[in-house]
Amino acid sequence: MTGDRSLFSHITPKNGGLVTFGDNSNGKIIGKGKIGTGSISIDNVSLVDGLKFNLISISQLIDSGHKVQFECDQCLISHASDGGTLVGKRDGNIYTLSFDASDSSREVCLSVQHNDIWLWHRRLGHVHMDLIKKLLSKDLVRGLPNLRKFEMSMMGELTFFLGLQIKQSKEGILISQSKYTLELLKRFGLDNAKPRGTPISPSVNLVKDENGKDVDNKLYRGLWYPQSSSLDVVGFSDSDYAGCLVDRKSTSGTCQFLGDALVAWHNKKQTYVALSTAEAEYVAAGSCCAQVLWMRQTLRDFGVSIDHIPIMYDSSSATDISKNHVQHSRTKHIDIRHHFLQDNVQKGLIELKKVGSEDQLADMFTKPLVECSKV
Repeated sequence: MTGDRSLFSHITPKNGGLVTFGDNSNGKIIGKGKIGTGSISIDNVSLVDGLKFNLISISQLIDSGHKVQFECDQCLISHASDGGTLVGKRDGNIYTLSFDASDSSREVCLSVQHNDIWLWHRRLGHVHMDLIKKLLSKDLVRGLPNLRKFEMSMMGELTFFLGLQIKQSKEGILISQSKYTLELLKRFGLDNAKPRGTPISPSVNLVKDENGKDVDNKLYRGLWYPQSSSLDVVGFSDSDYAGCLVDRKSTSGTCQFLGDALVAWHNKKQTYVALSTAEAEYVAAGSCCAQVLWMRQTLRDFGVSIDHIPIMYDSSSATDISKNHVQHSRTKHIDIRHHFLQDNVQKGLIELKKVGSEDQLADMFTKPLVECSKV
């Protein structure tokens, strides 16, 4: 009998009687089954609730064809038909039998006696991967202590990955695409174009380019990921109300930070015409909410739990909409898919915070800025 359910290869629940322990306490028999490892197996073993030791009946072992030999410091249990041996070390007046301890003094090969026989020898040097998988499935790993672990070759520090340039130092990691950007400019003959200090000139209003004139390129900057940065997630959301002069649709701009590092950003024209600034800001905040919730779930997969993720935006009206449970003339026409922002605010997963325009980092995705205003 035993109290460890994990030792059983097969167990049947049973409402049995009581077993009295040495301290006069009782344990109930809650199941019976089979335990064993390799070629050694014991049938009709009782699972006793609260039993801290594994007790084996010597007479039951002998009746099932096993040979039991007691020595001054150990106990050996073997079976004449297959030669498998279990070793029990003596501790005081108790022989402790471990299914992980077996007689390994001889160079032997392991076998499973079923329809097919799988052999694995320590001197076998070359095995097909399919055979290794089959050996693993049958738990034939003696002599191969690291068979379940595979080492990866280290070819030096990562410097290029899918078009990204990566520079590593003690202070952090710099990721950029400067080489890819230069090749792209050369492809279109813009490598000698005059750069600008900002992505968009504040004095230019964008309209549809009928003549197909190339726009000016911008100076590319890399992304700096400091080693000591925290794992706090912060989102920034903004929109330009009716910024497109052709169809009067607004543009949503969002960016998300993990600690001090910018990890995601989004800049896309909204699918319908917003009837107010608050509506345009609310739709943009909904897009930002979807991104930070995805980041939250990804961090949870790595064991990092974050709630009350702040989303920074500069519209008091949009904040009021997210906290107002009652629909009225200002909100009833907004697409229902954007109202999950309000739902996540009420759940406490998202926290909306108002910031001034000078601290709104998402402005760079929606409107032209003066030089160095966000640097």
